[in-house]
Formats: sequence, C-alpha cells, structure tokens
Amino acid sequence: MIPFNPTHRVGSSTVGIGAGDVQVVELSVAINSVPMKWKKIKINLEEVARLRWIEKMKLAAICHALRKSRSTVQVSIRTLRNSIISQMNFTESEKNLIESAIFEEIKKYGSKIHE
Repeated sequence: MIPFNPTHRVGSSTVGIGAGDVQVVELSVAINSVPMKWKKIKINLEEVARLRWIEKMKLAAICHALRKSRSTVQVSIRTLRNSIISQMNFTESEKNLIESAIFEEIKKYGSKIHE
C-alpha cells in the first residue's frame, strides 16, 4: 500500500484566472474484500399472490400477515408479475382472477408496486 502523501502532485493548472495554481492530490485508498453469505429469505409466492390479488390486501397488510419486510414482498410481487401464474397451484378461476388483476394493476400503475 502506498502511504498517503498530501503533497504528491498529480496535476496542476496555471490558467491564470481565479485561484492561480491548483493542485490535485491523489488519495490512496485500500479496498478490502470480505466474503459474505447473504441470508436467503423464503416466501411462499402462491400465498403472496392469493393475498394480493384474490384477497385484495394492501402491501402493508401482506407484510404484516407474512411477517416479511416491505422490500421482500415488493420483490415477490414483481417476480409474480413476470412469472407464469398458470404453473402455480391455483384453480382455473383463481388463475384467471390473478392474471386479470395483474393486468389491471400494470395498466393502472405501470411497473411500480402500488399500495
């Protein structure tokens, strides 16, 4: 590692207007890599879909019911919007209801997850 030297000149400007001679100082920064293991959050996507589009629950109520953070539920809803509902374990009427609710939600709010 190169020690910090506040007088180490990297460049200068002698334009003659303003401050005169400007010194640019290069700072030495050490970047350390630390291995991390992310905690995998498990959430039942079918339950999220059921609460959101069949039970018509708001985002905060879903978070409370599932005891998950807002961001976790939002990511799950986004995943559900982009996935194939037909492969999930719903009745045909539930699948149709969910798909039409997703379509209406996207049409109304765009890609944002709305309360």
